[in-house]
Amino acid sequence: IISKSFVEGASLINNYPELDTFIKIEINEKNSHIFFFDNGSLKFFQDFNFGTNIIISDISKITSLNEKIIKKILSNSEFFKKKFEEDLLEKEFFKEKNFRKIKKKLIKDIASARIQEMSELMILKNINFKSFIKSNMLFFLEINDKSNLESMKDVFTFHFSKNNFYKIKSVNFSISENFYQNAYKIAYNGWNKEAIPITQNKHSLITRIFKSFFG
Repeated sequence: IISKSFVEGASLINNYPELDTFIKIEINEKNSHIFFFDNGSLKFFQDFNFGTNIIISDISKITSLNEKIIKKILSNSEFFKKKFEEDLLEKEFFKEKNFRKIKKKLIKDIASARIQEMSELMILKNINFKSFIKSNMLFFLEINDKSNLESMKDVFTFHFSKNNFYKIKSVNFSISENFYQNAYKIAYNGWNKEAIPITQNKHSLITRIFKSFFG
């Protein structure tokens, strides 16, 4: 059994041969992960029990909007790029309920505040990573969310980069044939920075005796 995070890190090194030290952040719908590769070796891994669902939940609690409606709003890739001041949500988002005046800026502010808090918990105030992080270190960021909330990528990148103190690069690690090929190569050939244990079958005394005579 080989760790998925280890295979992902090895795949990144294969794609960026000049790179062997980095941090990868993965934001899922219900959980998140972060791991640290140092000199080609997986040094640290940490799980978090929150993902993009906590952002949707916050917006829903404050605005009383249905989560499906919120996901539809945030699925617009241009939503966070536009500047809203007094702009209100369109009536089309209230087909099942009575129209209410909700500012688009409020939704942006709620999402941004929660994403900033996530970045602090995972990176900036995470005592497990303080000794690893250095200026200009490269972070790989993957937002692997079933809701397809493309609009939030820039907001995640901004807050996780700590105002450009780190370098952030967006990646997508869907399980593909290439992913499995990398896992197979590691299992078959090993990894130049890691010891990949191989289980050897134990033979009985009689089997070893016959094998010594007949090869």
